[in-house]
Amino acid sequence: MINGTNSVKSYINRQGQNFGKTFKKEIINRTRRLAVQMQKDLNEHVDKGPVPFTARSFLFTYKQTATGVTTSIIVKDLQAKYLRDIITVPKSELEFIPTSFARMNKFGNIAGLRAGIKSGKFKVVKSGNKKRLIDTKKKKNRVVAVRAAKKRKQIYDFYEEGTKGMRAIVSGVRGHFTVRKL
Repeated sequence: MINGTNSVKSYINRQGQNFGKTFKKEIINRTRRLAVQMQKDLNEHVDKGPVPFTARSFLFTYKQTATGVTTSIIVKDLQAKYLRDIITVPKSELEFIPTSFARMNKFGNIAGLRAGIKSGKFKVVKSGNKKRLIDTKKKKNRVVAVRAAKKRKQIYDFYEEGTKGMRAIVSGVRGHFTVRKL
């Protein structure tokens, strides 16, 4: 029962604070679900499934203040260095591309490459303007990789998917929202 202007004021203040808290919680929960969904989408776009490093690349953070809430979906630092070309704009790099004679590990990399180069099992040979990585222990099919320009294709557009998801979160909600690329 509400009687008088003072009780009306206190009722409105309480309900306004409760509304603000539930609104902040809803924005936080929706953004957290978006981060999980974006990680699932990235994992689905990776051929042969993601390695554990890629499967835990997105991070969700939030900061509550008295006047609002700030939520962020970011790519972790180490993963950002590795995944930059496949989740943003791809660029071309010179790297060794394995041949069919190369033994690969389950992640698609040349097995024992670093140890093989240190021990002398693998050597880089330059013939003409091409560089080849050869296996010095083999007599036949010695070429393990050829150095060439390789451009990784973009498999997931992080900024586009994040912006689409944020628009879906705030659609139908009144207020001031800012979506930024950092």
